[in-house]
Amino acid sequence: YSYDYGDAHFTVLYTGSYAGDDRYLLEAQREWLENDLKNTNAKWKIIVIHEPVYHRVGGGESRPWLYDVIEGYGVDLVLQGHSHLVTRTYPMKNRQIVTKENPDVIQKGIGTVYTTIGSCAPNHDGIAELNEENMAKLAALKQSVQDNEKK
Repeated sequence: YSYDYGDAHFTVLYTGSYAGDDRYLLEAQREWLENDLKNTNAKWKIIVIHEPVYHRVGGGESRPWLYDVIEGYGVDLVLQGHSHLVTRTYPMKNRQIVTKENPDVIQKGIGTVYTTIGSCAPNHDGIAELNEENMAKLAALKQSVQDNEKK
């Protein structure tokens, strides 16, 4: 579903698995999303989803059926859930970082920023406690992200 609030157009989507019967639902939803984004005149386009498009580990894409529509129709911000961490991308366009300037500001027309809101619930990513083993996992995650930025 979607709604407008002030200068913003919000679209809420189901992200499910692209396997089995979900595939047909997601293909129909993709078509609906294209029409929804095409027909809004709102200044800001914001999408809300549960499972992230760009995942926390190394920036891998976990919703490839979705990111080209999001970035192709000029969505400004994607609010994601699922991961029990807080993450945020630089502005993205065509699966590439557009700029690293002003990372704390979302600028209209530059690219799509994907952010994962995080959670106060226990972390299912296996790094809830700060002990020696989990600090090593966090260091590996940081290195994975840094390596991905160099690509």
